[in-house]
Amino acid sequence: MGKKKQIFKLVSTKMHKRKVTNIEYLLWVMH
Repeated sequence: MGKKKQIFKLVSTKMHKRKVTNIEYLLWVMH
């Protein structure tokens, strides 16, 4: 579970930097 939290943190930071849409984030999480 710790690794997943780290991944989510990385994705959230990337989201803020790239301004990724919520749909792209949800699709990434589903995969």
